Amino acid sequence: MGNGRSIHILRDAWIPGIRNLRYELCAGSCNQRDEQVCQLEDQVSSLIDPSINWWNLSKVRALFNQKIADAVLRLHPSASGDMDKWLWGHEKSGIFFVKSAYRFFKTCLVSDCGEPSNGAMMKKIWNPLWGLKLSHEVKVFAWRACKKSLPTKANLINRKLDISGQCCCFCQHQVEDLTHALLLCPPVYEIWVRKFTGLQHDFHISSFISTAMEIFFKGSTNELTDFFLMAWGF
Repeated sequence: MGNGRSIHILRDAWIPGIRNLRYELCAGSCNQRDEQVCQLEDQVSSLIDPSINWWNLSKVRALFNQKIADAVLRLHPSASGDMDKWLWGHEKSGIFFVKSAYRFFKTCLVSDCGEPSNGAMMKKIWNPLWGLKLSHEVKVFAWRACKKSLPTKANLINRKLDISGQCCCFCQHQVEDLTHALLLCPPVYEIWVRKFTGLQHDFHISSFISTAMEIFFKGSTNELTDFFLMAWGF
């Protein structure tokens, strides 16, 4: 952190350990006055006393609860008014490395998977997925499909979003969850069994990731590539 002039109090992640300051403030108290809200919609430099190049203690204490205020006061604004700069929070040096980002997103992927069995499957599919000869866009789609994080109707309803109906727009029968949308909807399933004959007899389709795993272990890397590319095309 430098002079705080390019850092927005609420929109930027500038306090170590706090990714979403707006959420933290709402969780702590929803009774902030309009005047306080207006002061938070400003740059971090507005919290610094320019005469001493240090925090305006009374303002910081008035705007934040003790936990957040203490975290802010542990930061050191630039005494010489240097410009702000971005730091990568997952390296002590603050310098961004692709390898560091890979480790970070891999950790997020495993932790977001939920059940241990699903987490174990994600570990097995992770390296083959990113090593496939596919565009980055298709790889990200496949990764999200394996995590069940695509915006199907079932997922949107679970997120309390107001949508019209929950049935599949193609067959008008089943609830449109990820497995149905990408694998089991009749028009889609017909295409799958033409390409992967084992889907009709040898494979048990319970989820997108389990089907991908079966294709990978019972088939080949090329078949896994075709599987992800076809799913992305639906």
